[in-house]
Amino acid sequence: SGYIGSAMLAWSFFKRYLFSDKSGSLVKRIAWLCILGIGFSLFGFILILSIMTGLNKNIHNRILAVEPHITVDFKKSLSEEELRQSPVNNFLISQKKEITFRLFDTQDVILKTEDGIFHGATARGISRESFYSMINQLQKLAIENHTTPPEILGVPEENEVVLGLDLAKSIGVFEGDYLTVLPLESLILSGGEVPTFSKVLVKQILATNIADIDSQVMFFQRNKTLKNFTS
Repeated sequence: SGYIGSAMLAWSFFKRYLFSDKSGSLVKRIAWLCILGIGFSLFGFILILSIMTGLNKNIHNRILAVEPHITVDFKKSLSEEELRQSPVNNFLISQKKEITFRLFDTQDVILKTEDGIFHGATARGISRESFYSMINQLQKLAIENHTTPPEILGVPEENEVVLGLDLAKSIGVFEGDYLTVLPLESLILSGGEVPTFSKVLVKQILATNIADIDSQVMFFQRNKTLKNFTS
């Protein structure tokens, strides 16, 4: 009601003083220019705000399709059965909401191509169910946005990885190429020590349209790849 009263008061002021027959042509022109200027400015502001809100929602949905909603770090490695019995899971169940939890590993690594190119990356080990869930979410978002959904070539098996699109472009690798993965600790080894490494096959190059994921992350299946790396 306050906004309506203010609008009526402003219109009454314009009608009585600025648009009356007694006001000159210059005053009327200035009044119309002010009204048109404010109107176009407000229209532009609402238009840009609507576009940014839609873009932000799209990015938010894409991030939640790849990243977990809540991440809990444990001091020691847990199995899924131990996680189900943990106080954290009991708390989530007590909220009486549908909860899906999955274990994943993450560590910073160094990638070396067959051409001798080195590049840093984040290796993320996920389960088979997590990988299919991520792909299904990305395909659903692509269909809703009328874009091409990512093709799934299957879950990376033993010594197989999935690279983000921008990461693959930056090191010049394609599906079917081999990579050597080294832990960051290999940078501080002495000259006589042989670093731990693992040779993996690039099974798929995935585009999530999330810059941080596509340019940094390498996915692999937990307990099947990089088993000789310490967590």
